[in-house]
Amino acid sequence: MKRLIYMLLLFVVLGHTVFAQEQKAEPLEVRLLDGFFPLGADWYRAQKDAWQVELKKDKRNEKAWENYWVACNAEYQEAKLVWWKDSLQVQRLRREQHGIVKKMKKWIPDTRTYYRHLLDLETDEGKREVIQQKILSIKRTSERDYISDLTYYHHKKDMDKIKELAREWYDSGLFSHAFLFYFYNECSGLKKDAILVSDLNLGTYYRYLLQYGIGLFTDVKVVDVADLRNPTQESQLWQEVGIDVQTLPDAKTVRCPGLWYFAEKEKRPVYYTHFFYRRDVLEEMKDRLYSEGLVLWYCSKPYNNREDRVKQC
Repeated sequence: MKRLIYMLLLFVVLGHTVFAQEQKAEPLEVRLLDGFFPLGADWYRAQKDAWQVELKKDKRNEKAWENYWVACNAEYQEAKLVWWKDSLQVQRLRREQHGIVKKMKKWIPDTRTYYRHLLDLETDEGKREVIQQKILSIKRTSERDYISDLTYYHHKKDMDKIKELAREWYDSGLFSHAFLFYFYNECSGLKKDAILVSDLNLGTYYRYLLQYGIGLFTDVKVVDVADLRNPTQESQLWQEVGIDVQTLPDAKTVRCPGLWYFAEKEKRPVYYTHFFYRRDVLEEMKDRLYSEGLVLWYCSKPYNNREDRVKQC
C-alpha cells in the first residue's frame, strides 16, 4: 500500500514537473515594454528565466542581455513598491543588477546596451558624464539611439548638436514614417509664425526631424509648456525672445504668463498639440482650446469652431 502511495505521489510530482516545463515562458521583447506596463513580478521573473536560457546559448547576444536586464529591473521595481514586505529581496535584486552589468562588461563591452545600464546604476555625476560621452561616441543603429542622444542634447540645450543629429537621423532612415507623417500633418495646418505648445515627448524629436532634418516648418516655434507657465530669466526661450520675464504678468493674475505674451501681446496664433505627455495641462486649459484637426487652437474668446472658421483670436 505504501509503495502504491509513493508511486502515486511520484506520478503527481512528475506530472507537475512536465506541466511546468510545458508552461515555460517564451522569451518576449520585454525591452519594448520598459517602464510602460506593470505586469507583475511573477511575469517578469518568468521572462528573466527565459532570457537567461537564451544567454546560455550565446553570451554575446546583445538583444538577450537587454531583455534580461529589463526583466530583472522590472522585478526590482515591483519589489520596491512593497519593500516593507521583504527588504532583503530588494537588496538582492539590486545586487543582481550590478552583477548583470559586470557580465555585460565581459561579454558585450563597448556597446550602448552595456554603457546604458552602467549609467542606470552610477550615481556620481562626473562618472555619469564620462559614461554618457561613451554612449554618444558609439554608432547609432536604431530610432531609440537617436531619440536617446537627442534627449541628452535637449537637456543640455545644445541646438547645434540637435540640428546636426536631426540631419543624420533623417539620412539614416531609422525613423517611423507613420509618426513622421502624423507630425507633418500636425504642422501643415498651422498659420504662419505659429506657436506650438508641447511638453517633452516623442513629438519633440519628430518635430526636430521635420524642422532640422528636412528643413520644413521653420517658421513654427515649438515651445515647452513649462516655459509658458513659469517663465524664468534662465530659460533659453525667453533669452531668445529677449524679454525680461519680470515684465510679464504675475501668474496669480494671468493663468499662463508666457501664453499671454505670445497670444495677447505679440498676437501670434497659438496651438497646443494633442500629443501631450501630461494630459492635465490640456485639461486645465480646456475652456480656451478649440479642436482644429490635429491641434488645439488657443482662443481667449469663445467661438464655434464648426462655423466661425475665419474668426481670429
